[in-house]
Amino acid sequence: MTAETTAGHSVQLVRGLRLGYGCSALVGGRTTRQARGLLDAAWDAGIRHFDAARVYGTGDAEALLGSFAAPRRDDITIATKFGNEPLSPRRATATAKVVGRAATRRSRHLLAIARRHSNRSIRRGQFAPEDARISLEKSLAQLNTEYVDVLLMHDCSAEDWARSDTRAALEEMQLEKRVLWYGTATSFAETERIFAGSGTRPVVAQFDSYACTGNARQFMKVGGSSTPIVYR
Repeated sequence: MTAETTAGHSVQLVRGLRLGYGCSALVGGRTTRQARGLLDAAWDAGIRHFDAARVYGTGDAEALLGSFAAPRRDDITIATKFGNEPLSPRRATATAKVVGRAATRRSRHLLAIARRHSNRSIRRGQFAPEDARISLEKSLAQLNTEYVDVLLMHDCSAEDWARSDTRAALEEMQLEKRVLWYGTATSFAETERIFAGSGTRPVVAQFDSYACTGNARQFMKVGGSSTPIVYR
């Protein structure tokens, strides 16, 4: 089944889903086998939407998800993100990653420290058109797929979303059937700013919402036909 023929199927899945699996902590503090076990458990529980990003697992979460998703590709939706990029891998970095992950599997304290300092291995704000294209190519290779159902601008501001050159690049990717839908994945405050503007609204908007904030309910008043993907 091609991206073109799955487009309607994907919309139905994204709009009708109640639960998805976020892969932000898929790698780190556990073995590859344990991570795969989590994905299998999510599948067995009926989850069919999986959310990744270039920086999750310092670039490794997408590959794990891709291996899991390959035999199930027609039955799931995959969202990934661009804008925050892991630093280019070097031999020393790769070695440190292996040693560090082995250590964090043995100590929750070390795992917490590693997560606090993970921002040092990330380049943020990479929202130029060429950044979007390069990031998508890397994601497609890691995810072992010809297309993603949803591509989101990671931690973007309202000004980032308003860039006409970047949105033009995203529309080209959509026409090429490498991206079915695109939108934003940012804080609720920035999401509100984006939707308060006079420009084009995202078709998909991912943001934080908890019982104490009610952001999801608030979004339903302003989001119109946009599909919210809420993480809690």
